[in-house]
Amino acid sequence: MKLFDFNKLLENTELREGKIKEYTKSEIIKKEEANNAEIKGHVAKAEHNLSFIQDNIKLGYYDWCITGCYYATYHAALALLLKKGFITKNHDATLCLLMREYYKQGMTKEEIELVNKFFLDYQDLLFYELFFRKICQKR
Repeated sequence: MKLFDFNKLLENTELREGKIKEYTKSEIIKKEEANNAEIKGHVAKAEHNLSFIQDNIKLGYYDWCITGCYYATYHAALALLLKKGFITKNHDATLCLLMREYYKQGMTKEEIELVNKFFLDYQDLLFYELFFRKICQKR
C-alpha cells in the first residue's frame, strides 16, 4: 500500500471502516471463529520462514531471504487476525484490519508500517534482490 494511502487509512477511522466494509461485502474479509490450531500453524510457518532466511543468508541467496521475510511477516499477520476472528485474502485488507484491531492496542504505527513494507510488489522485490547482490559483492 502506498505510504500516502497507508497514513490516511491509519488516521481516518471512517475511511478505514469503509474499506473494511467493501472488503467484507466482496468476501475478501470474512469472520471466522478463532482456531488455536490454525493460529499456531501460521506462527509455525512464520518461524519456519525465519529459519529459512537464516540458512539462505549463509548461502548467499539474498533474493530468497526477502521472499522469506515476506512470508514470515504475512503468516504472523494472518495469525494475529485469526486470533481476532478474521481471515483475509489480500494485503490491503490485512493491513486495514491490523490497523483497526491492533493499532494503539498492541502495535505501533512503525510496526504496522513495517508489515506494509514487507508486502512488496514484484518489481520492488527485484530491485531489492539486485541491491543485496551489489552489497554482498562489495564484501
